[in-house]
Amino acid sequence: MTSPPMKAAQYVRMSTEDQVYSTANQIDAITRYAGRHHFEIIRTYADEGRSGVQLKGRPALQEMLRDVLSGDPGYQAILVFDVSRWGRFQDSDESAHYEFICRRAGVHIHYCAESFLNDGSVASAIMKNVRRIMAGEFSRDLSAKTWAGQSRLVSLGYRMGGKAGYGLRRLLIDRDGVPKQILEEGQHKSITTDRVILVPGPPEEVAVIRRIFDLAKAGENYQKIADALNADGVAAPLVAQWCNGSIRAIVKAERYMGVNIYNKRSMRLGSPFVYNPESEWVRCEGAFEPIVSAETFYAVQAQDRYRRPSYTDDQLLTHLQRVFDEHGYLSKDLIIAAAPPTAKTYRERFGGLRSAYLRVGYDPWTRDRYRGLGPLVDSFIDETRKALEIGRHRVSPTMISRLLTVDGRIVIAPRLYQLHSSGLWRLKFSPSPDVDLVLAGLMDGDTRKSMYLIPVRKFAKSRTINIKPDGRSLETFKLWDFSWLSEMISWIIP
Repeated sequence: MTSPPMKAAQYVRMSTEDQVYSTANQIDAITRYAGRHHFEIIRTYADEGRSGVQLKGRPALQEMLRDVLSGDPGYQAILVFDVSRWGRFQDSDESAHYEFICRRAGVHIHYCAESFLNDGSVASAIMKNVRRIMAGEFSRDLSAKTWAGQSRLVSLGYRMGGKAGYGLRRLLIDRDGVPKQILEEGQHKSITTDRVILVPGPPEEVAVIRRIFDLAKAGENYQKIADALNADGVAAPLVAQWCNGSIRAIVKAERYMGVNIYNKRSMRLGSPFVYNPESEWVRCEGAFEPIVSAETFYAVQAQDRYRRPSYTDDQLLTHLQRVFDEHGYLSKDLIIAAAPPTAKTYRERFGGLRSAYLRVGYDPWTRDRYRGLGPLVDSFIDETRKALEIGRHRVSPTMISRLLTVDGRIVIAPRLYQLHSSGLWRLKFSPSPDVDLVLAGLMDGDTRKSMYLIPVRKFAKSRTINIKPDGRSLETFKLWDFSWLSEMISWIIP
């Protein structure tokens, strides 16, 4: 009597640059493998158009891991086309870790198109690790080639992505430089050989740009320029009104004098954005038709350096103390409202806003910043501590700053965030060398809707992360339940 087939799930992935691995082709190969090896496929997880360099952005793989970790996914095996479809992780240990999670839960991975059996033998372990390294190296090699190609195109004067900016528009041209059309917001080129350049936008916007530079060249400060534009009813880009920051962003943008710049910041292979030194920028002078002359542009930069005030430490701290005494607490928004000096000045002078706050006797982590959630904060921290201790971690609470040190090496900051009036949760946290992870509890009134375990590096320079209800942008870091806290930590910090 023939035994019933073993129940299995199949995982398929297609990255945007790898069309040869279409999900249909993968499913066909997996189906044939299942027939030969007596599997019954009962579930399909598909990540289409998803990069394989990291877990983030792959909701199907995340869902599969959640199902496996639930203890009863309904199948005993997962069939994957090959090692590269499982992932092109830059650290081969990360690929192995996710496979180990499945194997530990009693669900084995089968690579259907590989030349080796994933049977735990020495030979298969060596071959599998080699294939993992090759998969990651493919992405690194492709990234390097793509960057080199884009840098060359920038040096020839072509625009590589991003918004044009106020007063400018993106013009699509063919391979011979013949104009085709102005690209509207959200439109992109569809023919590989086409290129994009910047051209002056509507005359009324161009006139505003020139007016801004002329006023700045004459010595007018940015806020007064903004006030003049608002008084004249000039519509501001992206925001309701012109402000100091929007004027400053324009007068600092070299594209208005026709210069094309690339690689000011970069994010390669899923890593966080980094701001590159000027020596690594790719520049092309005279790439676009200028709106203002180079003479005017550099005269404005000289004016900016001339009028920038120089503060002593005592002057900065005296001003900060005055703001603290007036409001009873400190924040970036309060500093901006009371500026000058700016919040950036405090960050650069004292190594961060919190460091500046501490110098006037204010610790932001001791303030009740939880919008009426104060009684729930200690409970949330206590739940976190208990979950870690159940996971056999050593936990050292530091309640002054509401931090938890785990195993003497990882520092977690449990925080509660209330649903914002804008309809999203706004997570604010200053990246700190003292803290590795933020455990964010998202509240709607007194109800905790969800939790996220987020590396501090994800807050990057903005110090803010916005999460929409039911959004998927941070699905990788979503904590499904306190019982998975230990596992999540090991995913993020091996």
